[in-house]
Parts: sequence; C-alpha cells; structure tokens
Amino acid sequence: MSVSRPKTRTLLSLAATAALGLGGMIGTAGTATAAATAGGTSTTVTLPAGVTTAQVSSGAAHATITRTPQTAQTNLTCTLTSSTPIHTSSIVYGSASISCTAPVAQLTMTASLYKNGALLITGDLMETWSAKMLSANAYTAYAPGKYQTGSQGTVTYPSGYNPPTGGWGTTYSPTATL
Repeated sequence: MSVSRPKTRTLLSLAATAALGLGGMIGTAGTATAAATAGGTSTTVTLPAGVTTAQVSSGAAHATITRTPQTAQTNLTCTLTSSTPIHTSSIVYGSASISCTAPVAQLTMTASLYKNGALLITGDLMETWSAKMLSANAYTAYAPGKYQTGSQGTVTYPSGYNPPTGGWGTTYSPTATL
C-alpha cells in the first residue's frame, strides 16, 4: 500500500526559487507576489519596478526577498578619435568621432580645425542619447598650411556605472600639410 503525502515547501526551497526568479529582475506594476502552481515545484516572485524588498509566503513557508543592487559596470569603454584633415576641392575638412563598446546615456562633442597651430574654426556641438557612436565635423575654405583636427567630448554612462561621467580634453590628429 502506498501513502500519498502532499508536497511541502521548506523556507529554504522558497527562498532559493525566489532568488532564481529574481535573477532576471522581473519587474511589473503592482505588489510583490508569490504564487505556486498546484502540485508544481516552482514559485514565481515578481517585484515591481522600484521595489527592493518584499515578504512572500507559500503555505507555511515565509521569506523576505531583497533585490541585489546593480553592480557598477566596468567593461564599457569609449574612445575619442580625431582624424587627420583632408583637402577636397576648395575646402579643408576635419572629422572626429566617439565610439563606445555599448550604448551610453549621452554623448556630446565638437570638432575644430587648427591651422599652423592656431584655432581656425569650431564646428557645431553634437549630442546624442542612448547611442554608442557620435561624430562631428569642422570645415573651412582651403588655404595652404599645416592643419590639425582637434576634438573634445563627454560621455554620460548608463545608470550604475562608476564614474557616471567622463570626458576628454582636446585630442589632436596628426598634422597634415595641405
């Protein structure tokens, strides 16, 4: 003769299952809930956006679920590059770009042209949001001389990145005699 026992949950099993459910950081509107499917072996816990701690229960088992704070990203890098100016028909053209390994919250930059070591012209301030690339240009009428592109930029990293912002002083290209 076989005896059937109802499946029971221990506090440890509830907390472990809930922790796995939080690994994906599921967030919805409403209150934090714990629900077990009849005869199932899993419990799904949903924490709404902005909620960091919730009390959950399943039968006689109770647990406190705490969302782990987001850790600072360390593998995101951005590079500012100033390209050597070129001469096309009647203008001298300088370009610069910022390239990041992943999208960032905001990028801003300018590109300038220098002639014989002196600032000649600065292009428009360029901005973008939620992107990983940005470029800027500066150009002027051609006259013989030694030209360089200079650029400056700032980056606002995604939430949780430390430091939250960064930037570059003027970065110069190699000199071009045009």
